[in-house]
Amino acid sequence: LFGTAGFLLPVLPASCTPEAVDLHKKLWAQWWPLREQFELAPDRSFPWTFSGNRPANHPQRRVGALSVIAADFDTFKRLCVARHTEKLTEYLSSLTHPYWSTHVTLPSSPSPRPMALMGRDRILDFIINHLLPMKDDEHAWKHYLSLRAGQAGTKVLSVHQSLLGGRPDAHAFLAKAWHHQALLQIHEDLCSLHSCAICSLLRQMEKK
Repeated sequence: LFGTAGFLLPVLPASCTPEAVDLHKKLWAQWWPLREQFELAPDRSFPWTFSGNRPANHPQRRVGALSVIAADFDTFKRLCVARHTEKLTEYLSSLTHPYWSTHVTLPSSPSPRPMALMGRDRILDFIINHLLPMKDDEHAWKHYLSLRAGQAGTKVLSVHQSLLGGRPDAHAFLAKAWHHQALLQIHEDLCSLHSCAICSLLRQMEKK
């Protein structure tokens, strides 16, 4: 996973900790026989975004979390059903790794406290964006509508303020996960293409 992601450089920075050197040595030894088959050509490499992310959300930590899930994929697959989302959340929240629970990148210094490989908000994103939409049934839909929202992101808050900020009950429209998804969809369909000054939806909301 790390090799295909493009994260395994032959030589680490000199500032790396002994733990990072040991992990890199182990990964490189496993990667080398697979490199010719699984290394991506430059024009197919992943366009990772490293700026603007919280340190704990660094793509290397995400791949680290994925490696833990892949190692126990049968358990993960068994829990990926609409009626087991609470158990799935508990399982993903409990994931640990000897290195990635305390590091944000391969060459970084260790954190004084362990960090969750997957936080509650990211788990909720996975459930509402991937798991529940796969289940085309009434139970999955009702469960989707019942889910409480996690922390609102910048895009959600921006659209919410533009459309609903003047309403006395505006905060109620941030309570559910589907509220956030609806606001994100408005952002993708309208806000990312037009300014508020020419937004027909905003004008309609003002009339009402």
